[in-house]
Amino acid sequence: MKAMTTSDVSRADAVRSAVSRTLQLSRGLTIAALLLAGTPCVGVSVAAASEVHTVPFDIPAQSIATALLRFAEQSGIQITTPAADTQSIRTAGVQGSYQAGEALRILLQGTGLQFRFLDEATVVVIAAGQSNASARDADGRLHLAQADGSSTTGPQSVADLEEVVVTGSNIVSFVDAEKRGAPVEVITAEQIEKTGANTLAEVLAKNPSITGGAAAEQGNGGRGFVNLRGLGTQYTLVLLNGRRLSANDPANILAIPADAVERVEVLKSGASAVYGSDAVAGVVNVILKSKADGLHASATFGDTTQGGGQTTDVNLYGGVASDTARFFFLINHMTRDEVSARQRDITSSSDMRRFGGSDARSGIGNPALIGGIAGSPDLIADGTRIAPGSYSLNRADYRPYDSSTDLFDVNAIVDPSITSAPERLTLVGNFEQDLFDGRATLFATGLYWTMRERNWTSPQSISFSDPTIGPIPASNPYNPFGQDVSDVSYRPLELGRRLGDTDASTRRLSGGVRGEIGSWRLESAASWYRSAYTNKFADTFIRSGLQQGVNRAGANAFNPFCNQCNTAAQFDGMLGTSSFDIEFISDMVDLRASGPLFELPTGPVQAAVGGEYRREEVVVGADPLFKSSGFVGSTGYTTYDLERTIHSVFAELRVPLLKAANERSGSPLELSLAGRYEDYSDFGTTSTPMATLRYAMWNDQLTLRTSYSKAFLAPYLELAAASLRFPYETVLTDPLTNLPIDAAVYVVGTSDIKPETGTTTNFGAIFTPDAIEGLTVSLDYYRIQQNDLVAGVTNPQAVLEGTAQGSFTRG
Repeated sequence: MKAMTTSDVSRADAVRSAVSRTLQLSRGLTIAALLLAGTPCVGVSVAAASEVHTVPFDIPAQSIATALLRFAEQSGIQITTPAADTQSIRTAGVQGSYQAGEALRILLQGTGLQFRFLDEATVVVIAAGQSNASARDADGRLHLAQADGSSTTGPQSVADLEEVVVTGSNIVSFVDAEKRGAPVEVITAEQIEKTGANTLAEVLAKNPSITGGAAAEQGNGGRGFVNLRGLGTQYTLVLLNGRRLSANDPANILAIPADAVERVEVLKSGASAVYGSDAVAGVVNVILKSKADGLHASATFGDTTQGGGQTTDVNLYGGVASDTARFFFLINHMTRDEVSARQRDITSSSDMRRFGGSDARSGIGNPALIGGIAGSPDLIADGTRIAPGSYSLNRADYRPYDSSTDLFDVNAIVDPSITSAPERLTLVGNFEQDLFDGRATLFATGLYWTMRERNWTSPQSISFSDPTIGPIPASNPYNPFGQDVSDVSYRPLELGRRLGDTDASTRRLSGGVRGEIGSWRLESAASWYRSAYTNKFADTFIRSGLQQGVNRAGANAFNPFCNQCNTAAQFDGMLGTSSFDIEFISDMVDLRASGPLFELPTGPVQAAVGGEYRREEVVVGADPLFKSSGFVGSTGYTTYDLERTIHSVFAELRVPLLKAANERSGSPLELSLAGRYEDYSDFGTTSTPMATLRYAMWNDQLTLRTSYSKAFLAPYLELAAASLRFPYETVLTDPLTNLPIDAAVYVVGTSDIKPETGTTTNFGAIFTPDAIEGLTVSLDYYRIQQNDLVAGVTNPQAVLEGTAQGSFTRG
């Protein structure tokens, strides 16, 4: 499969790739369109069909441009037409069953056009009287077939004639994506369809260069990420139609349905010189479909033999296309039931020793673990005397706690979720409109994704040794011990499973214009990006309410000594829903241009230049109780609103060191150079270079390549904000006394922080023997050296002991 362009600038490229993408899925065969020698053309790629077979045609009278599109769809023949205005030329149409050549002769009668077969599946339409030579390669290797159907096609592949832009460069080239100087892997729509995947995350999970696959939504704010080369999700840059899909956070690839993807280009090398921050391990560029023939609907239902995990996935997509416009849309809705612990044998108990694991049962359960009673060991309510739903004021009904039998089995008793229950809705739209006879194209892309994820856990445990909620006074009407008790740990099973609820969304709009001025291609676009999630936890204990509850008089006092006996009235005023939310924001405008600079004896030197402005912002909020440590288990939550701006310029140069075999093939020996300079408003400037070299030999059957690049990861906004503090409380060991001490820890940002950097070296070989069609053998060696890593939060114990950076104040 030859890679299609990521930044097509003519109507020819856009129509050609759109139709080709659709028909790969329906017929399983893609043939790249031709470019007539030096002349732009409108190409329609379709699945192969034989000239000699009879095919039914139904093409009414209309413009020849539209008629040829219909002919290509109905015949399975690839068509290329001249860039001249064919919209104004009319045809009488053709109806009936004909061989493809005969039908095309009827269709072109009186139009002043004629056609030539290149092979049984490829036709060139040219102006009457144009010679065969005008459609040949410069050295004459590509010979056109005659109108009678006889073929004299030479060894040059028609697919080799397509000029494309592939991830890793902004300069067009005739060289296949897999044979570029930097290692690029292309995953086509046809390959995606064969996987049966519903999301891009599922597609990438099968790629061996992506370590650990693509992270699932659970525990990630409802999102999924890519981890290229295993370096970490923050080191992989994800692009959507060539522009970044993230801001101050890894991109959410769960937002992209598989059926909306035309292809994925995976650049397995650092590329900050082209794309800026995050491209340390590489780049994943997702190209969306721009057209679909008709309306397509599908529904997937899945279930499990042991219960749980029931999945429903409904998909609707389609599109329309005219001579000058193309539109694609997709609507997807997915739901999946949870899988709970007791539904699987391996998780049916928290005690994993039967599998060679550890015992993860808890010391905090129901009835409560009671300590600190004078002259008594730790106690627990005797279940044979105090049944569930009851309590006792008789001290004799409390027996000594036995850790061998009284540990609380959370999985067996509470039955928490081991996989969550998500519900997703995705909307995708992609639109293109040609202007000025195809010399310019307006484009716009929209992505909307929302998800609700539910996850059930054990009820929140509480310990009355916390002085902000305890002790339980002797006056508590349910206290059987006649003294204040603080060493009580209780898990309120009366509340049932605790619900954790995540609402996540990703929204992106991007639009711009691309076109040509002379021999240069220009493209400019603006992007608007928002990604957010909110985490909510039901039945969270309020410190003040819990303290008031155990100090109440009368029947509505809270009773932590019983066996699951507290009522709604006793819980009144003690519970709330804690929540926090994060939003990532990015606004971007860019301008790119590429074209020839000057001629060398070996061929034209190509260049690309551009600039970009980007604003990034992260906003973190929380409910007042969560922010102020008002909930049990919360030590306070820092809210903030941070932003920065980035200005960047970049340039690329491609130099042919040996002359190409013809004007429609790449130089067999080619050097590429790239560089990027960026100015960040918070931490300063950075610059990154990149160089690649490729050498093709044996009639392009063997390609050797090498690349060298530097890349960087800009520090997250929180780390570069000197005014930002993240406080929390913990217990440390004082190295002077070897005794535990309570400590307040403050993690702060610093304006002195610099980007993390990486240096990548690649060596590779690609073998595509002519004797074995479709076979590609590749071998790559890569080495990534990372420097200036931000290792995360320093261990406060190490700071106290003087073995790590940081400072402390006693008292």
